[in-house]
Amino acid sequence: MSEYKKIAVIGSPDTVLPFRSIGAESFEVETSAELAETLQKLVEQDTFGIIFVEETLAEPVLDIVSSMNDQYRGVAITPIPGTTGDKSIALQRLGAQVTRAIGIDIFAQKGGS
Repeated sequence: MSEYKKIAVIGSPDTVLPFRSIGAESFEVETSAELAETLQKLVEQDTFGIIFVEETLAEPVLDIVSSMNDQYRGVAITPIPGTTGDKSIALQRLGAQVTRAIGIDIFAQKGGS
């Protein structure tokens, strides 16, 4: 029998609210320090398979997020855009991971027209 894991979203109230409608558990934080503390508690619970974090809050603690992704293999911690706009952190991180895995930057922009 397979074990089901939950989805969590950590961020500002405006960012986490829409995820509640799909059954994700939401955790409202205001600072990057609160984000790191909440994230640590959630990964230690081992009940979440995916944890989305608001990228504007995650940006100052990306090293902690990366470390947790490496240490806790049963969970995927992924930055998502918040209500203040997309900073493309998630796409940049995905590009770096794909490049490391296969040796090719598949997200590279082509020059010219």
